[in-house]
Amino acid sequence: ATPVQGWTQLSGQKIRGVSRVGRLEGKWVAPEVKNDIDAMIRVQGETERVYKALLGLWKFGKVPLNPATQFRNMMSNTLLLEMKGVPLSEQPGLLALALDDINTLGQWTKEAKANGLFVGTFVRAEIDDLLRAYRPGATVSGDASVGLMERLASVSGSGIFKSAGNMYQKTESVFKLASYIRDRSLGIDPKAAVAEAEKWLFNYSKIPDFIKGVRTYGAPFITFQYKAFPR
Repeated sequence: ATPVQGWTQLSGQKIRGVSRVGRLEGKWVAPEVKNDIDAMIRVQGETERVYKALLGLWKFGKVPLNPATQFRNMMSNTLLLEMKGVPLSEQPGLLALALDDINTLGQWTKEAKANGLFVGTFVRAEIDDLLRAYRPGATVSGDASVGLMERLASVSGSGIFKSAGNMYQKTESVFKLASYIRDRSLGIDPKAAVAEAEKWLFNYSKIPDFIKGVRTYGAPFITFQYKAFPR
């Protein structure tokens, strides 16, 4: 709890005597960390939650459930890998190795996961975050609209919906792992290899608050454009 210059002291509303920030109560954190925590513990109004859930379901239909978008995802990742410096001729072998390693939970997958490679995929950052309030086990009020949203959110996490989401996410993970494996084979350390994979194949959760706002209230697919344009 020692003050740190430029950092902010955390303090959360108490519910039944327990702070909403838990054991972080009174601790000092970087401003960016405080912003993330505030966003996680902020209580959203019902209108906002319904809007976000509907947006998440719409994005789910536009992306994972759309075969054309699944194909475009593979094509764009292929082009981004080539722009990174991985020749097209090398990609089939690398992707096959990455797919096999993910399926068998091999050494590269374990190492990459330990270094944070597979966080921030499109499905997790752009869809699951919007639906989280209505996933099974979430605490919500009992009116009819909420009951409907809970059912829709549950459906999106099962059956063909779940399969489509998992396929889209796995495609991202395979391409990122292929980038990681190639960099590691060139002697690049794990953290730098993760950073390179996220630079070229994107971590959708690492965006400024302004882009998060625009993504939610105006341009739902701006994250890809924000990440791809500098490349």
